[in-house]
Amino acid sequence: MIHGFSSCGILESQYQGFAEAAKIGNVGDKYIDYVYGTMGYMQTVLKAGDDCMTEQIHEVQNTDSYQQRNGATVITDCRHDSTANAYHSTVAMLSYETKHVVAVQTVTKEVFRSSQTHEFEAMQQIIPAVQAKGLTVIEVAHDFVLKIKNWLLTLNIQNSFDTWHEMGEQKEWPRAMKEISCGAQKWEGEKWFAELSDKQASVKRHFYYSMKNCTSPDNLRRRLLTILDHYQGNHTNCDPDSKCKNPGYRCSKVKLNNPRGIAALHKFILDSKVYKLAEDYYLCRDTYWVESFNNVILIYCPKRIHFADPHFQHAHCPGSNGLE
Repeated sequence: MIHGFSSCGILESQYQGFAEAAKIGNVGDKYIDYVYGTMGYMQTVLKAGDDCMTEQIHEVQNTDSYQQRNGATVITDCRHDSTANAYHSTVAMLSYETKHVVAVQTVTKEVFRSSQTHEFEAMQQIIPAVQAKGLTVIEVAHDFVLKIKNWLLTLNIQNSFDTWHEMGEQKEWPRAMKEISCGAQKWEGEKWFAELSDKQASVKRHFYYSMKNCTSPDNLRRRLLTILDHYQGNHTNCDPDSKCKNPGYRCSKVKLNNPRGIAALHKFILDSKVYKLAEDYYLCRDTYWVESFNNVILIYCPKRIHFADPHFQHAHCPGSNGLE
């Protein structure tokens, strides 16, 4: 009974309230404390979770990709226990190939006072932890945190930034593109250009296509610069598989003729993080799976409730909550 309500995200008080309302009786506070403490329930659950993650590491090691590359690509994301000034912060690590959890690391304000540094501190613990279990990590994909990137480079680990955190609807890239493609009428031709107004979505697709199909950082930068030529009607350097290579192709977008509009788009491309940090984007990694894992954890560990350390770790323990 205790394992049942503990594993499904129900608090002790919620379980007891439900049992009393249904008049079915409950095991009581003393027995719950006895199971949690004296019987070592929490330690058993955490060990089972660790064994589960160790099995997933062995599964990763047996994949063809791991053996061919002599290492694994992992994706990480940090989850805080509250929207601001978090006490607990947890970094989950998933294998990019198997999409299974290989490690979970929690840090608290008791040890690290600034919650803004929690993700970096957890990363410094989680990488050595999986390496100690025999997993060779050759690439880490994560949110845009330069401090983590610099630390990974000292370990000779390839750093990759999540593409969505640069290209998402509310992110820096769309805002910058919007500034040069729409605005007040009085600023048309100065701050924004009508010839770019129909190209927001298509330029974004070109960025994604370039990241997905490039072979190196320099190749990614070259592909991004072909955007300028493409919208001016010059398709010489466009990808051989592009539709614009077909005979009789006609671009559905307004042709780019305004020199100031061309210069604005050129500056936008050069200033983008994807162009500047092409070495961190050319592998086109996303952290969708680990972010989905953290979203599901909200079922067991909602942010509106502050959990004690053992219960917080229990909620994030793979295997105990049915998540692997």
